[in-house]
Amino acid sequence: LWDGHDGLMAEVVASGRDGIIDKTHSIEVPALDPADRVGGHLGIIQDFMRAIETGSEPETRGVDNIKSLAMVFGAIESAETGRRVAIATQEG
Repeated sequence: LWDGHDGLMAEVVASGRDGIIDKTHSIEVPALDPADRVGGHLGIIQDFMRAIETGSEPETRGVDNIKSLAMVFGAIESAETGRRVAIATQEG
């Protein structure tokens, strides 16, 4: 789970179920390394500007985000139709 800032929480599935829901337990998430491109939205924008200035690869790329958007549209279609929806994957 992510709070939208610097708070990260994680759980793993434990054995057994509680009704139809798998039981989970919390696990420790390593502290964020300040040198590892963090800093919320400002950090992402700064990283993007650095990539423009230096020609380096930004952490967040549109080509990756479009895959997330395809997944969202597939989930919406699946919810509307009640069927599985194949999501095409292609590189480049």
